[in-house]
Amino acid sequence: MLDSDLDAQVLRPLREGTFKLDCSNILLNGQYHGKPVTFSGPGYVDQSPDGGFTATIFVKGSLREAPGNDGRRRYLPGTLVSSEGVFKLEATDLRGQKWLAENIWRPTPNGCVLGDGYVVRACCHELMLQGLVPTGDIAGCQVELFIGGAVELPLTPSGGKEIALQEWVEDDAHSPHVVNLRAEAFQACEFGFEIFNHAGWFRARAKSSAVAPPHLASRIWEALHFTLGAPEPWSVATIFNGEKSQLFLHSPRQHPCDSGQWPPYLIKFSPPIENFWQFFRLYLEYTLREKERPFHPLSGQVLAVSQSGGASLEAQTLTLVVAVEAILIRFYPEVAIPSPAHTSSVNDLIEHINSWCGDDNIRQRAIGAVSARSNARAGDRLKSLAQRGVVSGRNTAAWKKLRNQAAHGDWSTLHEDLQGHLDRMGSVRTLFYQLIFHLIGYSGHQTDYGTHGYRPVQYPPKEIGNERTT
Repeated sequence: MLDSDLDAQVLRPLREGTFKLDCSNILLNGQYHGKPVTFSGPGYVDQSPDGGFTATIFVKGSLREAPGNDGRRRYLPGTLVSSEGVFKLEATDLRGQKWLAENIWRPTPNGCVLGDGYVVRACCHELMLQGLVPTGDIAGCQVELFIGGAVELPLTPSGGKEIALQEWVEDDAHSPHVVNLRAEAFQACEFGFEIFNHAGWFRARAKSSAVAPPHLASRIWEALHFTLGAPEPWSVATIFNGEKSQLFLHSPRQHPCDSGQWPPYLIKFSPPIENFWQFFRLYLEYTLREKERPFHPLSGQVLAVSQSGGASLEAQTLTLVVAVEAILIRFYPEVAIPSPAHTSSVNDLIEHINSWCGDDNIRQRAIGAVSARSNARAGDRLKSLAQRGVVSGRNTAAWKKLRNQAAHGDWSTLHEDLQGHLDRMGSVRTLFYQLIFHLIGYSGHQTDYGTHGYRPVQYPPKEIGNERTT
């Protein structure tokens, strides 16, 4: 499938919400209550108005033979559904191409009982096509992501290059036009990257002579989201990996979520920096070390913070402080661990409290409070990291104040001093990125969201006397 074919058959219909596959046969296999079940027949697969795709199958036979249609509720609300109820779909389109989908839950048969034939509908999040024809010669691996909507790029002084693309022309589908455009180009993790906007899509292309590591497409998107703060989830991914070639489709969101768009370096207010794509390269290198999970746990925190931008200030504040604490607990477990002498003293005190003959409830609560002193708290970890110059002391103080507010549900200062609250939120955003910078090994410019004007500053933070400032 060439660039021009992909545009005509997939990209434009997906963006317009009209994507549809007419199929000579659709096969749906799964189990109901431990018994194998198969639905088969002609039909079609199209985009759902609320996201995802819906397969419609016209099945011969009597509806009475189809399970799940006896008028009774098969699954009570709130109950877990066994994985035995998961179906797989294989759809053969009119070109003979086979599209696959997995993790389909509870397909719904509908029609007249005892009638000659009925309709089965099944919903899925992702479609996959195998056996793509690559554009040009590809030796090794090529991955390309298509993300809905244009994204502002930094246009770094020496990172651009001219690339040629084929465009599908509606009046002359057999003669695609070639267009030249500018792309951001750089090397990362043995891949050559080209990042650009074209025809309403934000595109990221990676090529290498090496075999692709696990979850490469997801890791590229995670690194883009971290670096730019804006990309929606990808809608189309093409993967050529040795002899294996695949096309993955997700239905674009009709109503994109309101991203906060707070990237580590805000190019909107500052000139591009020469090493801008270091954010992407180092983050990608770090997350690719995780081989098992399709979505990196660090990216989960980045996504939570960025997508809280459309929520209330209270919700944004809570998301920020929790994300910082989650990163400290998961990725800084060895920081500020109490010494053996400290732990021994806490154990002695617990033993002393246990010997007290008073109210048992009070004794247990006292033991719980004292036991907490054996563990490193998030504030202890931040204090230690600030002393080592990993994070800013000013930003740490802002986190502590917001964390206390969020923990106690006391938002009075938000209403009494809105500007002060926003300044502290900006400082915690800066702190959030500083924690990630240390993990991935970045040093250089970052945006200080805790200052008016969002000025660029250097990371690691500089020390002045006993205070730390960015």
